[in-house]
Amino acid sequence: MWQLLPDDATRQSALFPVSGHVGPYSVGRKDTDMVVTNDKSISRNHAQVTHSPDGLTLMDIGSKFGTHVNGAKLAQNEPRVLAAGDKVVLGTTHFTVRRRQLIFCASTLSSPEDKEELTRSAAALGALVVDKWSDEVTHLIMPEPELLTLTLALALTLALTLTLTLARSRSRT
Repeated sequence: MWQLLPDDATRQSALFPVSGHVGPYSVGRKDTDMVVTNDKSISRNHAQVTHSPDGLTLMDIGSKFGTHVNGAKLAQNEPRVLAAGDKVVLGTTHFTVRRRQLIFCASTLSSPEDKEELTRSAAALGALVVDKWSDEVTHLIMPEPELLTLTLALALTLALTLTLTLARSRSRT
């Protein structure tokens, strides 16, 4: 999963790919797939973002104030491959490209068909499916809601809280 994270926390990030979306994502100030608000330097049709298995590609499609990657202005209609950590400026709005590896834990799935279907769907998002829980897991897959008892829900909540607390204390040291 790829993200364009705005440097300004008041703006919304964009995630790629979006399930069911076909073709490039349009970026602009109105009536586009990714709308950048409160920036008058964003053109109505400013840029395009294309998602592929290799990552994201950005292309300026004739914006008035330009599109920049790592300080370099993009030529119009010339695609630029983005990497994690790249700094993107659309008009005067700043973003950072981030790659987030999604990892689904499906230890409770017993049906090989269900695991196969989940693996195919996850692959379309660039995600991995694992059978054992670890600190890297981002999503827990539960095939039957009744398996989620109150005790399990509380244990998961406490584990997440403890993990977040430990992560914060490590980042301060």
